[in-house]
Formats: sequence, C-alpha cells, structure tokens
Amino acid sequence: MFDNYDLSRIVLFDGLDTDEIKTLWSCIDAKVKKYKKNDIIIFEGEIIGSIGAVLSGSVQVSRTDIDGNRLVVASIQQYDLFAETYALSKNHESPVMVCATEDSVVLWLDVSRLLTTCSSACIFHRRLIQNIIELLANKNVYLSKKLDILSKRTLREKILQFLHSYSTSSKERIITIPYNRLAMADYLGVDRSALSRELSKMKADGLIDYHKNTFILRN
Repeated sequence: MFDNYDLSRIVLFDGLDTDEIKTLWSCIDAKVKKYKKNDIIIFEGEIIGSIGAVLSGSVQVSRTDIDGNRLVVASIQQYDLFAETYALSKNHESPVMVCATEDSVVLWLDVSRLLTTCSSACIFHRRLIQNIIELLANKNVYLSKKLDILSKRTLREKILQFLHSYSTSSKERIITIPYNRLAMADYLGVDRSALSRELSKMKADGLIDYHKNTFILRN
C-alpha cells in the first residue's frame, strides 16, 4: 500500500528506516484516504483525532475571520504534516479548514494510538513520541516567524520579511514559494490587487524580480 512513497521523509518517522516504519503499522492504526481537487478534508469546528501527512498532492490550511475574509495559514506539500496541533490539543476542535489544492493522498495517524506505546514495537514507538515533541517545538518556531511577518507595519516590509523567511531556510536568493498570488495575499492578510501593485513597485525599484511564484531577491 505504501510502496510508492518514501515514508522516511515524513518528519514523524525521522530516524526510522522503511522496515521499522512498517513494524509500527499494527500499533498506530495508519489509514490512507484519497481526495479530489477542492475536496474539503477538514471543516472549521470539526473534532480532530488524527494527524494528516500528505503522501501525494498538496493541501491548504485556511481560516475565516469575523468579517468573512479568508486567511491562508499554510500550504502543505508532499510529506508535510497538518492538523497535528489541533489533534494533540485538549478539545481537538479545528479552528481552520483544510482543502485539497490538487488530487491528493493523505496518510491519517490516530493520535491516541501514537501516544500509547506497545510492547511489540516499543523502541520504535519511543522514537515516534520523541519526534512528536520535536514537531510541536518546530511548529511554535513556524508560528513565531509568521507573527514576525504579519507584525510588519507596511505591505512592502511584510513581503520582504515573507520572502526572506524562505531565502533563509533555503539559503538561496532564487526561491520558489508554494503560493499563487491569491494565496500569498491571503497569507499576508492583504488585498490581492494591492499585493500585485506593491510587487510591481518593488520590481521597478530593483528589490526583487519574479515570474509567477519564483522570486529573485536583488538586495
């Protein structure tokens, strides 16, 4: 069932080889589900008891504010996780919506089974729990970076901070972001037209160059 995927690239399974991961299947109750493009995977307010891992395709996490505006929280690519924070929280209620942005395959891992060790795969399960702790720590770092972006006063400052966050992680001045213009505007919490105008001005000022979702940082 999983032969077409490199499960070791999923952060939860870091430090485990393919055979060790397969040993865990019986105790973590792993399930696979397919979704069509635009299918809603998780609704806002839905009770979540499992962590999702994208095996193929991509999904987008978004939420709606009190004025009805959509804000993109994250774009989840192949082998990335989603819903882990809400599944591991006390009330398990999702404040976000998760939607497939293309035909996708998702691996679902039951949280109650993940956190309960078993005798048959004890050493591997301990590693799994350690990875969950590291995952939550990294999520806090990600949210801190996003807060830093959104706290900038001007749109130009937000864009530069956003692009530099990808540049820092990839250590490249040529970067490709996992967002189109609408999704990027939603992520930054700004109007799409205003974003396009500011990007054009920044290009004219020699700060950046771009084609679709690939950017070059000039300065």
